[in-house]
Amino acid sequence: MMRFTSGPTSLAVLATYQCTAACKECCFECSPKSTQRLSLPEIYQTIDQTSAFPSLRLVVFSGGECFLLGKELVSAVGYAHNIRN
Repeated sequence: MMRFTSGPTSLAVLATYQCTAACKECCFECSPKSTQRLSLPEIYQTIDQTSAFPSLRLVVFSGGECFLLGKELVSAVGYAHNIRN
C-alpha cells in the first residue's frame, strides 16, 4: 500500500441522509423521509481507506442526523478511535 507523507487532516463520513428536520437550505437535501444511509461495514471500509494518510487526525460523522444511527454510531466512533491509535 502506498503511504503518503502529507495529506488530509480530517475525514467526513456522511453516514445518513435521514434527518429529523427538512430545512430548505440543507445542501444534502436531508429529510425525515430519506432512508439513504451507509451500512456499518461501509462506514468501517471508509475509515479503513484512510489508513494510507498518517496526517489524518479527525473523523467527523455527519450527513442528515448521524445520531439516528444509534448504537451503530457508537461502534463507528470506537472503530475510528481504535484504528488511529
